[in-house]
Amino acid sequence: MLRKSISAKLGMFRFVLRSLGFKGPSLNAMLLLAAWLVASPFGQARAATFFWDANGATAGTGGTGNWETTSSLWRASSDTGTLGIWSNIGGDNDAFLGGAAGTLTLTTGIAVNDITVDPTSGTAYIIGGATQTLTLAGIAQSVIDVASGDSLAITSGLSGNNGFTKNSAGTLILDSAAGTARLLGSITLNGGTLQAGSATNNGASQVLRSNALNLAGGTSLTTVGTTTDLRVGSLSGSGSVTPATGGAVNILALADSTFSGAITTTGGLNLRGGNGTTQTFDGNLTGLTGTIGINSGVAMKLGGTGTTNGVIGGTTIALRGGSFVMDNSGGNSTAAAGRVSDSAAVTFLGGTLSLIGNSAGSSETVGAPTFSAGSNTITVTNNGGTGAQLTFTRAAGSWRDATGMVINFVGEGTGTLGASGNNPRIISTGAPITVTGGTVAPLGMFANTATGSTVGWATVNGTEWAGYGANGVVALTHNATPTTAANLAALTAQSMAVFSPTVTVTASEPKHEWFESGLHQGWPWLSELKRDDTYVHQCSKH
Repeated sequence: MLRKSISAKLGMFRFVLRSLGFKGPSLNAMLLLAAWLVASPFGQARAATFFWDANGATAGTGGTGNWETTSSLWRASSDTGTLGIWSNIGGDNDAFLGGAAGTLTLTTGIAVNDITVDPTSGTAYIIGGATQTLTLAGIAQSVIDVASGDSLAITSGLSGNNGFTKNSAGTLILDSAAGTARLLGSITLNGGTLQAGSATNNGASQVLRSNALNLAGGTSLTTVGTTTDLRVGSLSGSGSVTPATGGAVNILALADSTFSGAITTTGGLNLRGGNGTTQTFDGNLTGLTGTIGINSGVAMKLGGTGTTNGVIGGTTIALRGGSFVMDNSGGNSTAAAGRVSDSAAVTFLGGTLSLIGNSAGSSETVGAPTFSAGSNTITVTNNGGTGAQLTFTRAAGSWRDATGMVINFVGEGTGTLGASGNNPRIISTGAPITVTGGTVAPLGMFANTATGSTVGWATVNGTEWAGYGANGVVALTHNATPTTAANLAALTAQSMAVFSPTVTVTASEPKHEWFESGLHQGWPWLSELKRDDTYVHQCSKH
């Protein structure tokens, strides 16, 4: 490759020299000079390492001083090399911070490629200068190497487009003031600890919000101080995440990622942002307690096997438009309570709760669901064996907790939802209220009262009214028998049933007038409108 590069450059020189009138011996002489320049160190761009020496000509390196571009405070190639000024030109200048640990204060913007921290006295280096920015300007991902037992704190502004890799067992502290960190790209933690913020600058805990983090086994991502939230773009690898006590972990879900490490905090977890992305956890989450909030555009998936892998601690799950998936397809959790505590409450504000079963069968239990708003989906996928069952520990009563909500129950994979045998099942420990009498709806239909004063807010597979039977949630047939002699056989795939609070029940052809009962779009199978105390319900199975 080098020979091809040199040949190409010489060809360019030949063309230029000929165009300038060189020929014969003079052309050959110039080409020989060009060949030497191209092949020599002077003609090849290569990284250069400069050693910090704050006291200049006095023997010794390291120390405290200003990092700028006019004073000769950097030694070339070694700690005894020739002193020179720092050059911001190019992206291959590496800084070595050795000798006596100290503080480098930026008095101008500084561009650097790699940084190595390995002092011979003292342990803590600081790169400061609150009004200036340190730019990781390498053409590829920079490397920050902090020796074991040492630390580097960056309190100046921080920028760059390619992220960095941190090596060795020391600690790197990113402590830029809020709004001065504009670092993009991925960050790989191969050793030691990466700390976001400090006890006096909690705002810096958000410095990693635009970065995809990969934590190697044995590494740690942390914050300090009190009630400090940690924000990252995405999370992968197998290290540990330990924000300060009371701090939440916030993941923006910039890309599909799988994290196999541990998260320990009482502040809960928030997944926000995302664009149809999935954050998978198959590591130890038993130390994660508090509320788990999942916003629109992102899914949280629990996987893995064992008693701790893909298992969360005591928590409340809040679906805010996103999805929460318990994935047993790769193997059931062997934790006594499964992936989620049997008492873990689930608040539905629009979103999806799913169980994906194992080929041998799966059973998961969660706490009481509260349907507060929006379009909500509960899905169970049966992949064989004894079937897949999702159980809610909810007391008997209506499942309609608010007027602006709808539920769609979905059975996927092998079998039929609610059928006897090894099928997908959605169970409540306390039976939901269904229609057992009255004149307004088919028997067994989800309702607010036994006589069905409010119906039409629960479906199965988006096409059938939802009922509840011996095996949990089940789809009702189109011509389910009503509770009186009034005949609803006309309630077919192409008809609209108008249920009145009175004893009158009629059927008619569908109209081109649709009203959605949920707060979210995407529910053409159901419309509910109260007109003069009359509930209008439309079923559109096509």
